[in-house]
This record gives sequence, C-alpha cells and structure tokens, in this order.
Amino acid sequence: MRREIGFALVAVLLVGCGYHPQETASVPHDAYPSAKAFLNGIKHYPYVASTERATRLMNGAKELYRCMTKDEVASELGSPDFSELDFGPKGPNAHWLGSNWMFYISIQSDVSSSKNPSIQIFFDTTDRAQWIIPVGIQGASEIGAPDLSCTEVKLT
Repeated sequence: MRREIGFALVAVLLVGCGYHPQETASVPHDAYPSAKAFLNGIKHYPYVASTERATRLMNGAKELYRCMTKDEVASELGSPDFSELDFGPKGPNAHWLGSNWMFYISIQSDVSSSKNPSIQIFFDTTDRAQWIIPVGIQGASEIGAPDLSCTEVKLT
C-alpha cells in the first residue's frame, strides 16, 4: 500500500512538471537523456538491461542511502537511463524541486507500468538523494520520502 501511495505521489509530482514558471536556464541539467529520448530509443520490447548492468543495479540498490550525492549514486549504479527535472507544486507558484534519475532492469512493454524492476531516485536542489524507490529488487527497500531534504551543502 505504501508503495502505491509513493507511486501516486510520483505521478502527482510529474504531472506538476508540465508548468515551469521558474527560468529553466538557471536550473542545472544533467547530461543524461530525457525520459522521452530514452523510451523512444527502445526498439523492441521487452527491454532488458545487460546482465552486467542488471547485476550492478540489483547489488547497488542495497548500498544506497539517503543524502548520497549524484556522484556517489553514479559510482554505485552507473549512469541512469534518464534524468528529469522536477517542478512543483502544480500551479502559478511552481518552482524547481530537484531532479530524478531512473534505472531500469527491464521494461515489459511500451505501456507504462509501476511494476517494472527499476530504481528511481529523487534528488533535492543540492543534488542529494532524498527519496529512493527500488521496485522488484529483492533485499532493497524504499528509503526517504519526497518531503525530506538533506541539509548538507553540495560537495564539488
């Protein structure tokens, strides 16, 4: 039930991403593809990550913790399949909340499903992991929440 609530919250956050009153040029972008670019690049379903990548993701998911930097996450999991900016709350006062990275182990079809084995990580504006959501990975559990932030200063 908690996971379903989490995915509903993610959906609400992503729906709020359509309106960007804050100047997006001032928001730092990652050098990774967007969700649309990644998904459009899949030629055949089911999509399955390489055995090496799947193993790295399944093992790495158990090593993640709240407030990790993006560099620490990338060191553990590798590059994400895609990166998106998050804005909210929906409406005229929306502002940049941070970003999220998505790592897929497999995707069964081009129809969206919250049951695909994956790891989604939401980062705050200091590029620290505030909410980590592994799906279908034995021994890995959800960490953090969308309303938690990391008080540490971004390390460069």
